[in-house]
Amino acid sequence: MPSTPPDEAVRTSSVVESVYADLSAQDRVRQMLMPPVGSLDPAAARALVRQTRPGGLIIMAPGTAAQWARVVKAAQVQARALGLPPLLIGADQENGTLVRRMRMPVTLPGAMVLGAAVAGDRDTGQRAAQQTADLTGRWLAAGGVNIDFAPVADVNVRPSNPVIGIRSPGAFPGVVGDAVAAQVVGFDSANVLSTAKHFPGHGDTATDSHLGLAEVTHSRAVMNRVDLPPFRDAIEAGVPAVMVAHVTVPAVDDRPATVSKKIVTGLLRQDMGFDGLVVTDSLGMGAVADRPDLYRDVIAAGSDVLLMPNDPGAAVAQVRRAAGGSVLSNARVREAVVHVLEAKERLGLLTSKPRYPAAPSKKSTRKIARATAAAGITVLGACRNLVARGATVVGAGPVAQGVRQGLRAAGVGSGPTRVVVSSGSPGAADVWVATGSPYSALRAPARQRVLTYGDVRASGWAAGQAIAGQVDRLGGLPVRGPKACARIR
Repeated sequence: MPSTPPDEAVRTSSVVESVYADLSAQDRVRQMLMPPVGSLDPAAARALVRQTRPGGLIIMAPGTAAQWARVVKAAQVQARALGLPPLLIGADQENGTLVRRMRMPVTLPGAMVLGAAVAGDRDTGQRAAQQTADLTGRWLAAGGVNIDFAPVADVNVRPSNPVIGIRSPGAFPGVVGDAVAAQVVGFDSANVLSTAKHFPGHGDTATDSHLGLAEVTHSRAVMNRVDLPPFRDAIEAGVPAVMVAHVTVPAVDDRPATVSKKIVTGLLRQDMGFDGLVVTDSLGMGAVADRPDLYRDVIAAGSDVLLMPNDPGAAVAQVRRAAGGSVLSNARVREAVVHVLEAKERLGLLTSKPRYPAAPSKKSTRKIARATAAAGITVLGACRNLVARGATVVGAGPVAQGVRQGLRAAGVGSGPTRVVVSSGSPGAADVWVATGSPYSALRAPARQRVLTYGDVRASGWAAGQAIAGQVDRLGGLPVRGPKACARIR
């Protein structure tokens, strides 16, 4: 691969420049690779690093912080033995019940809980989002992870969206943006890179991009008003990375965003001013995996990290063959590698060895999980105490267990009020604690509907406390629907 002409050189720090210069032409391109680790076997991680010599790895095997740390340490030691820079170690940890890889002793509430907290009170909600992200980051750091593919910045304006839903903070750009910006700050305090996703917005799609190519039919004006503001808020908050979605946006380009220079370079980098790390969504997903010249086109469009390519060796070969041609310039290849190295420099990885701080305590984790859940618990319908004469909780699972704990802590014993905990509507119940999507609970026949936005025990505890009148300020509704109760009296 020919050297970059001086007039096309990317300005870098002396540390980044030195590390870049020490890498071979092939190892520079390999810095773009982030293949998956699907095993908790340290030997398998070492072998993967030897085979691919990547810039990073993404941990896909569910495990504890201690299990992950053993795997990551093995991988980092192997990278050092090969003379490579320390690895970026990624994870898909959104919390809640849908996308969480690390097995923490206490499950933290997910994104829509944070959106509900912001909708209830902006300052309270942003504090909750920041604390939750900081706690998440500290757990991940204990496991050796230094970049999380969160927060979700999609505005979920389509109730039937098959892939986003409660992974989004809500249906209002301001609510989503506030929740996302606060999480960026929280992750930064834990020295873990955050990633706003899925650019330019996956919240109004009818297709799961794991299976096929999704389409966003918004006009450019609607995009500017709905989809893009949370990403702007994330950029203003200093988000280090952005993940690009496998969606088409005909208002901008007929090509998928993943391979669209108009979207990645034009919209994200030039129009919105983002100069950090751009990561693809998984390149093994059905939406794009079979595209010819996929890896070349992804880098040419403006992304820097090839996340989970089906064939890492073929990806490197394809980018190297194309470099310096009409589609992919040498300057763009260099820029991508520099962005990866700059992300590592931001983490301190280019000047010191990776660190593995102690994990937070279970007690402190439970305390923050409950406080966040209480800030986001949402009650619709009757805003008065229906369990004053006692309650019978019907249902099983984490939320049901939490509801029983929350009611007991509030002094509510057994009694005639039926509190049904389920994801689907129980009909004309006294109290329905809805553990799934909020949309079915907006106008359900239950007298009182309590939204937990996922089957998380901390949210069940907050629900029990809330319906007993022990929560001073309830969360708001982060999607369109009836007015939520400010509190239960």
